[in-house]
Formats: sequence, C-alpha cells, structure tokens
Amino acid sequence: MHQQWLILAVLTLARATMGFQFQGIAALGSSLTSEVAISYAALGTLMGIYLLPGALIAIPGGWFGKQFGDKKIVLIGIAMMTVAALC
Repeated sequence: MHQQWLILAVLTLARATMGFQFQGIAALGSSLTSEVAISYAALGTLMGIYLLPGALIAIPGGWFGKQFGDKKIVLIGIAMMTVAALC
C-alpha cells in the first residue's frame, strides 16, 4: 500500500513540474510580445513547440522503459525535468 502512495506522489510531482514549465511561457506572454516583438500566434507556436519533443520521445521512452525498467526511466525523467525547471 505504501508503494502506491509513493507512485502517486512521484506522478503528481512530475505533472506539477511540467505544468509549471508550460505555464511559465503563458505567464510571460504579454512581456514577450512587447519586448521581443512577437505576435500572440508566434507565442502560441512557441508553446506548441514546447510539447513537440514529448511526442517525439514517447516511443523511444517506452522502449527504454521496457529495456531498463519503468521505475528507473521514470525517475531519471523526473530528475531531468526538475533540474531543467531549476536552471
């Protein structure tokens, strides 16, 4: 039973980290459009491009999970997301 709560906590942390990174662009949208002189369409494209690597990495990620174990690969991915958010 304890294992299930740990898994839920890790998945919640991963989802919150991704949401924080994704919403960072939207929160700075008005500043980006005025200072960098881009349109809202370009800002939306930027947000879409942020999610594109996830689609391209999903298939190899599943293969790595099968080869090396789901738990290890998920923990590595969460650690990478957390480090990227802190940088």
